[in-house]
Amino acid sequence: AAVRPALCWTLGRIGARQPSYGPLNMVVPTEVVEGWLKPLTTCDDASSVYQLSLMQMARRTGDRYRDISASTRDAVLSTMQAHHTSEHFLTLVREGGLLDTEEQNLIFGEALPNGLRIR
Repeated sequence: AAVRPALCWTLGRIGARQPSYGPLNMVVPTEVVEGWLKPLTTCDDASSVYQLSLMQMARRTGDRYRDISASTRDAVLSTMQAHHTSEHFLTLVREGGLLDTEEQNLIFGEALPNGLRIR
């Protein structure tokens, strides 16, 4: 079944491994996010909002306290590949990295003001 776009977008923002803003100690615990990801990896939804949500919750950070388990990451990558997700989203989940401008706009819903940057 398709996931409601607003719910999916919200889960991605709340469960993001790399917060758009705010302190790192406020990131939702990995175990909780993995619990959210398990049913999401069985959804048949190829929408950009769904893919963005998966990417945010599974994005590699290099921090063992924030990164999801290898088995969950593999399940997310399989789901994303089956839905022909952009190569950059796959790279962010596999290796980490920075969001490009278009991806930042998807997360915030608008262009950022001059001088404001996202990690």
